Amino acid sequence: MKTDFSLLLVLLLCWCNASATEQSPDYVVLETRLLRLSSEPLEFYAWPDGQRPDFWVAPGRKDTSNGKGYVALWEIADSTLFLKAVDSYVPLPLEPAMIENGKHLGPRWQHLTLGQLFPGKVVRGRVLASWYSGVLVIPLGEPLEHEGPHGTLHEREVVLHVERGQVVKREMRVNSIPMGAPQAP
Repeated sequence: MKTDFSLLLVLLLCWCNASATEQSPDYVVLETRLLRLSSEPLEFYAWPDGQRPDFWVAPGRKDTSNGKGYVALWEIADSTLFLKAVDSYVPLPLEPAMIENGKHLGPRWQHLTLGQLFPGKVVRGRVLASWYSGVLVIPLGEPLEHEGPHGTLHEREVVLHVERGQVVKREMRVNSIPMGAPQAP
């Protein structure tokens, strides 16, 4: 019993001290500047069949630094949020031609286009993100401290409040870290 408790304590301590891999961000074009986006608006999309696509960063490759399986490019234009691109692959359904001499040859892969993800919704090469209501955080300046898998606290952040794809409020946050707190490497 004492051994079980000791093992549990060691596992708990290891789990609490583990650090997650920082995730690949999405990007946003804001006032002609390409910036990192700490938010993931595509994760809030309600897929028509109720099933999120099985996104992969490359054919046959998942990546611990990109758990969502894609990198999206967004744009803010005329106070509106648009999705411009999604860099990802999905496996195609198995077809009889993919089995040769009884041996499975593996899935075929398709690089996604906006038209495939959002049929009939692409206008001028982009999709209005009308499904998204929430806060978009765009980090600016030097890193101050590491915050976990979704990034690092930066000197400044542009914070955009979005309702059904429309930016309704914009603010600039100036961040600081408390005296004596560890700084970002």
